Amino acid sequence: MLEGNFFATLLQGNCNTKYFQVVANGKHRKTRIFQLEQEEGLIEGDENLKRYITDYSKGLFGASEENNFTMIESKREDIPQVSWEEDGILNALFTEEEVKEPIFQKEHNKAVGPDGFPPKFYQAF
Repeated sequence: MLEGNFFATLLQGNCNTKYFQVVANGKHRKTRIFQLEQEEGLIEGDENLKRYITDYSKGLFGASEENNFTMIESKREDIPQVSWEEDGILNALFTEEEVKEPIFQKEHNKAVGPDGFPPKFYQAF
């Protein structure tokens, strides 16, 4: 019985019936905004809808603020600079202990790292 209904539906679809046109148009209508009802009244028409939605979105974020950013690389007074001491710490080589400690804190059979090896590989070798 189900097969008969399926084939009948399939045949009706091939005939481009009014039912299938209604279904297709219904799907199209669900993805479009035709009008908005707001305190200002009913808003209709593509251009009016675009303008209203654009203005509403801009209102959510507020007016753009002036900033003091500059693209001039020589101007650095407003940017905190790294001291020579901090630079030395940041550029220092890693010690063996700094690398070994986090590796041995991991459990042996946990998820593999981005290189595809589990922690046990590094702990044993």
